[in-house]
Amino acid sequence: MPTTKTRRQTLSKWALIFACWTCLALLFSGPQMIQAVRLNRVSEGWSFVAGELVFSYLWVGLTPLAIWLSQSFRIEEGQRLQRLTIHFLASLVFLLFHVFLFTVVSTPFRWYAHITPFWNRYLLLILMFTPTNVMFYWGVVIIEHALDYYQKLQERELRASQLEAQLAQSQLHVLKMQLHPHFLFNTLNAISALIRESPDEADEMVSRLGDLLRMTLETAGLQEVPFKKELEFLKHYLDIEQTRFQDRLKVEMAIEPETLDGLVPSMILQPLVENSA
Repeated sequence: MPTTKTRRQTLSKWALIFACWTCLALLFSGPQMIQAVRLNRVSEGWSFVAGELVFSYLWVGLTPLAIWLSQSFRIEEGQRLQRLTIHFLASLVFLLFHVFLFTVVSTPFRWYAHITPFWNRYLLLILMFTPTNVMFYWGVVIIEHALDYYQKLQERELRASQLEAQLAQSQLHVLKMQLHPHFLFNTLNAISALIRESPDEADEMVSRLGDLLRMTLETAGLQEVPFKKELEFLKHYLDIEQTRFQDRLKVEMAIEPETLDGLVPSMILQPLVENSA
């Protein structure tokens, strides 16, 4: 079943189509209305406006069929000549049917009443309205093709941006997978060096490594973490290095408080600090 949002979009679409046909009617009848006002024939002017509105509103009823034909017979490479022929024939059918409806509707209003009988009036109106009707049909087809192309272009751009985001996440994930073994190798190597020299410090380093690994597991599925969380991870790493290097390692941090809640890629600071030594 259509959702409320879908119904609202459909209503908005057809309200826009109705408004466009109304604007066209007023645009075409505007010069006659102005001329009628200048000649003090306002009633004739309103008759022109009414005629153009009827002409356009008949096209409002035909627009869904024209859109369906445009969607069903796309003018695409490989079938261009065949589809153009179909739309050319369709424009002629629309012309005959629209003018027939207009001729029927115009009878009670006595528009073109001086042209009798009915079929003579019908044939004359076909000749009069052929350029306008054909132009209107092709206008609907061209606009529908343009809107469809624009929508597909937006969808392609959205898919491209989603693929770029997925690629960036994959690259970051690969980078993290590369950093974790490298970091663990260096830390275990440091513990190995301390086991003989200072077993207590080695034991303390193993404990701190356990804390560090727990933090790593907590953020394993995250691409970004708050900066303060990343600093906390870095401090655990520096505690391990401090145990290893003792007084030879001196660390100073100058952190702006307003940066603590910002998001940064997970595990971004540890390799920078490690490689800066």
